[in-house]
Amino acid sequence: MPGKITPGFIMNQIRNGVRKNDNNPTSSKEVFDTNTDFGHIYNTDQSSKEIMNNISNNFKRLNHRVTPNIPVAFLEPHLVSRYKWLGKIIIPLRKIGTRLFTKWYADVFVNQQKHLNHDIWFGINASLEIINDQQKLIYNLQKQTYDQNLEIQELNEKFELFEIEFKKTKTLDFDYSKFAEKFSADSKTVQDIYSQYIQYFADCEDVLDIGCGKGYFLELLKENGINGFGIDSDAELINICSLKGLRAETNDAINYLNKAEDNSLSGIFMGHVIEHLPVNMKIEFLNLCLTKLKNNGVLVLETPNASSVYVMHNLYYLDPTHEKPLLPEALKHLAVVTGFSVVNSYLSGPIDENIVSPIQYYNYSLVLKKQ
Repeated sequence: MPGKITPGFIMNQIRNGVRKNDNNPTSSKEVFDTNTDFGHIYNTDQSSKEIMNNISNNFKRLNHRVTPNIPVAFLEPHLVSRYKWLGKIIIPLRKIGTRLFTKWYADVFVNQQKHLNHDIWFGINASLEIINDQQKLIYNLQKQTYDQNLEIQELNEKFELFEIEFKKTKTLDFDYSKFAEKFSADSKTVQDIYSQYIQYFADCEDVLDIGCGKGYFLELLKENGINGFGIDSDAELINICSLKGLRAETNDAINYLNKAEDNSLSGIFMGHVIEHLPVNMKIEFLNLCLTKLKNNGVLVLETPNASSVYVMHNLYYLDPTHEKPLLPEALKHLAVVTGFSVVNSYLSGPIDENIVSPIQYYNYSLVLKKQ
């Protein structure tokens, strides 16, 4: 301990303490370790909101304790006199007297004290600015965290919906072309059924066959001098079409239509495909067709007749990839609500010629036009 404590000594002690702390920094692990003294201080059950309120209250108290201007005690004394006229003589004499009697033993201490006061005041104001900036930073970080949590929550909800839809649309892990070959009708029967739709495409420049399979309808279009182009998700079936000299590619209906230009197609044919789509995708498909077809463009749909008990019990659920069935009137309603005009709507392919029944037909045919 020195014999005399001066402001310079105090400042040196402060500077040495700062250097010592800089040379021996406390690691972040020690700060957050609950077994250390710092750990006991920082380990708390308080929520972030409570801690922020405490910091805010302490900051307000500190701000009120320190005025924004240097206190009068820190300023150089200002000599005055209560006598107005005599003061002009007394004050200069007092200044001279003060300087003469205090100069040799007080000026050094006073100057050091002023320097110390200035440093302390500067440090306090700088601390207030830092604390204020830290408050802003903490607030911004909390706001960003809150916003990010909301975004994560929204993404989780979207992901859950996507997962549900993906499970609905996920294809079965089996060879569908072999399944269709075993249970579908032969080429002549299919073409006899499809031939009834050629009349609706007579004025079309080109026709897109969605789910073209082995190209039975594309062959009919070619025979009648109509340009046809097919798409199917099964590469083996597309290869068969190519060997026949038919234009076709491997693609998904929704994906192909999304990429096609608006008002670019004259006609679209989809035979026994729409029943493989869930209801939401049926609606999306109809909207896409309406957008991509030219004015007066034609859309022809053929699907199993869901109003027939025989079809439902013996044929519809024979195919494991069929979705929830729609009755003919329900499918027609969806098309009308989408914006199509109904050209024709009828049941086709009688199940038994000897049975006279309004619903005993294999297929439901829906002919639509964009107007």
